[in-house]
Amino acid sequence: MSLILAGRRWRILTVDAERLVVKVEPAPGKRPPRFEGRGGADIHPRVRSTMRQILLGDSVPIYLDATSQAMLRRARLAAADARLKDHSMVNTGNGTLWFTWTGSRIHRVLDCLARMATSKNVDDEDIALHFAKLDMIEIGQMYQPFLECFPTINELISHLSRIASEKYDRYLSKELLNQVFAERFLDVDGARQLLLDTFGLDGTVKSTRDR
Repeated sequence: MSLILAGRRWRILTVDAERLVVKVEPAPGKRPPRFEGRGGADIHPRVRSTMRQILLGDSVPIYLDATSQAMLRRARLAAADARLKDHSMVNTGNGTLWFTWTGSRIHRVLDCLARMATSKNVDDEDIALHFAKLDMIEIGQMYQPFLECFPTINELISHLSRIASEKYDRYLSKELLNQVFAERFLDVDGARQLLLDTFGLDGTVKSTRDR
């Protein structure tokens, strides 16, 4: 990938996450770098809720150009074909996509819970969680025990690969780092409520029309 720094374009050679060092070299050309859209600041639940409303609605925002309008039409056709108005889960042929339609802090907790239950069978696709070789009924059954006994913060965080995010976080104790991370990046109460709204206490998937 490339980045723009001090008005110049640079090609990234290596990234040392532990030392917080990025090695670059001058890159030819003047085309702006293309970003993948992953990572960055956390997303508020209202943003994802608005995305869902636009995707499943009929109105076309006045600020969209012709290309964007065409993209929205294709997205709406795909959403209708997947029946996203009726439920938030889509069969992919080799598993299930759960469109959580929520903010990053809640989504992150749901991802942690899934990893606790299924190990490597879940992938975080940002706007959705993909469960390999599981259908929606099996996903509901997987989450149901957590509603009876929700894991502790330390148990959740232990299933994250890396939690340090600020420059001096590496100097904090594990207990304090976990506490700080939970306050910044996890919404346990919101995740529990979303599980109840989606599956109920019995693990049965609810229709989104019933919520």
